[in-house]
Amino acid sequence: MNDRLLAVTVGGEVTPHGMLYNPEMASKSYSSGREYTAMSVREYDKWLTPQRDTIWYATLVESQDNGQYEFLYNPVSILAGTGLDLLASAGFDVSRTGVLFVARQFTIKQGTKFMYNVYYVATSTLTDLGTSKPFASIMSGLEGASSSPVFSPDGQSAAFVQKQKGFYDDDKSHLFLVRSINSSPDTIGMFTSVDASIDDGTYEILDPSTGISKHILLAKRIGATYGLHSSQVREVHFQGAQDHDIHAWVIKPSDFDVSKKYPLLYAIHGGPSNAWNDHWWGGTWNLALFAEQGYVVFAPNITGSTGFGEDFAKRAYINCGGHACEDLVRGLDFVKRKLEFVDTSRAVAVGITYGGYLINWIGGHPLGKEFKALVADFGIFSTLDMYAADNSWFQANLFKGTIHGAREHYERWDPARYVSNWTTPHLIIASELDYQVPITEGLQALHVLQERGVESRFLSFPDEGHLVQKPGNQLHWLRTMLGWCNHYVDPVIQGDREGKVVLGNVVSEPGWRV
Repeated sequence: MNDRLLAVTVGGEVTPHGMLYNPEMASKSYSSGREYTAMSVREYDKWLTPQRDTIWYATLVESQDNGQYEFLYNPVSILAGTGLDLLASAGFDVSRTGVLFVARQFTIKQGTKFMYNVYYVATSTLTDLGTSKPFASIMSGLEGASSSPVFSPDGQSAAFVQKQKGFYDDDKSHLFLVRSINSSPDTIGMFTSVDASIDDGTYEILDPSTGISKHILLAKRIGATYGLHSSQVREVHFQGAQDHDIHAWVIKPSDFDVSKKYPLLYAIHGGPSNAWNDHWWGGTWNLALFAEQGYVVFAPNITGSTGFGEDFAKRAYINCGGHACEDLVRGLDFVKRKLEFVDTSRAVAVGITYGGYLINWIGGHPLGKEFKALVADFGIFSTLDMYAADNSWFQANLFKGTIHGAREHYERWDPARYVSNWTTPHLIIASELDYQVPITEGLQALHVLQERGVESRFLSFPDEGHLVQKPGNQLHWLRTMLGWCNHYVDPVIQGDREGKVVLGNVVSEPGWRV
């Protein structure tokens, strides 16, 4: 703020009385019961409590005696008395002029509609806890989720990203500029694509007023560090459902030999409003790592994928097991006809979230019999059960109505209707803190598989949510998932490949019942 003053902001929880929440000092109850009168009662990986997320703001002043910084006044909860709930994951920013953040208003009915807007508060009003803080909601004219607010270096302008409506991934992200912090925002662009498959790449930003695109270089030197090369990656296209053009990635191992035949790993992304872009070599769903086990990975952007127009992205609505499943059938046929180095008699199929749903869906249809093994990662077992999820608004959007108003849509695309046809070995992965696809979905699938005598395995994490994020758990996930696939197709070619993951023994199961 000046040579002797520093502004500091940190995220943290606040009690209903506006005080910093410290779980160690909170009053203890003799009961662990929870009571609610409104939805939702839990989100992502935690149950909602009376505490809310907030931003704590403080000013530090440098002591003239010893040069150390001290609080000029006690930290202030920026959201105190506003009824707003901070969305910390969307980011916030601080400057000399104020604080930008994304928050929702709790007066909006939870579970059915979310309105996360960008807010601004001037630092000049944050000098005392009792001072009235004039908030400015920076409205863009859109109703979608906002994120990534950032100040210009002088703190006089700001920019943020917002979707057109709701939290829906199929909506384009618009880039807004607030030329003066006290003015309304202008749309300056839409993120339309990104290409960064190995290292250097570009973002493309489209100016909707002129139709002119700008390319921004994304410079990074990461992929080559791990031995990846652009020659491993190939883009192909095939005719999918209703003869729509379907894009897919073909990813080969780094020591690929065109004279050899490789087993197929068929990868199905989540969403449905998502896509295989340039993120196929990071995290648990590391398609390049899968290929290094001796597979050719085929990763199609099936119906519902983003990046191919909003109409294409929305075609999965009320049709989540229809067009997408036909795309998968035609994609496998394309591999058989066009990729002569792939042995489709040794194929596995793996899917995450919506992809996990499709794994459970194809397990009950003829396509599932084409694979030696299946992997459903956070996959839905029954669409009728998904009202237990924390995002009923998502189900209502996907099926164009609530379960009590459009039940026929939920029933039509329910994988549980076809479990009597399940015969393919099946790995189920679920997490106890996943409130988007509750663990009961995985347990139901396991129980059916076991009752039917289908080879099956269940991997769960008690300390993970909808994604496996802890390093040790990610390693466990990779070893089990790859070990399961390798067990059924043995991708090692003529003994010339090292590092094959072998499926380990189950150590957490009660030994007395085995």
